[in-house]
Amino acid sequence: GTWIAGPVMEVEFEFYTVWQSKSRAVGVAKGGHEIVLFGTGLDDSSMGYRCLFTGSDTDGGVVMVESDMAYPSPDHRSVMCVAPFWDYPAQVASISLTAASGERTIVYFDEMMIVDNTPFEYTQGWDKISEHTGVASGGTVLELTAYGLTKMSSDYVCVFTRGNETLQTMATVTSSVDAS
Repeated sequence: GTWIAGPVMEVEFEFYTVWQSKSRAVGVAKGGHEIVLFGTGLDDSSMGYRCLFTGSDTDGGVVMVESDMAYPSPDHRSVMCVAPFWDYPAQVASISLTAASGERTIVYFDEMMIVDNTPFEYTQGWDKISEHTGVASGGTVLELTAYGLTKMSSDYVCVFTRGNETLQTMATVTSSVDAS
């Protein structure tokens, strides 16, 4: 736009699309959480937006997972992304907003500085178990559907309690299952 500052002086300035806050900063690695990014200038004439989550795999390599397409609200002040399934160990990843065309990253502005991402924590969780009963002598194999665990790791323990009695056994993560 152009702002006229006086009879002889003209000042040029540009409007930038920025986002400044988000509705949540934590979610289970299963994904499916709605995350609303609040900002200004989120233009509905664009082809839409995607949230990009960046973190690391078990070997320390960089991994990126994109959300499905997201469109701005009618007032152009927010975009709602759905966190995608995170097929990696639980961690603090980063979230950034990109134009769906991939041509540009929408910057995050926090009144002090401009950056292209902000933290989003993927946590561990589980929501299914294969068996709900077993013999008292033990030996029943249980399969849990869990998210955000380290694959092929035996660093996990299953804890069983009855009254004041607690028993535990080692558990091994054998594979990963997409939550969709």
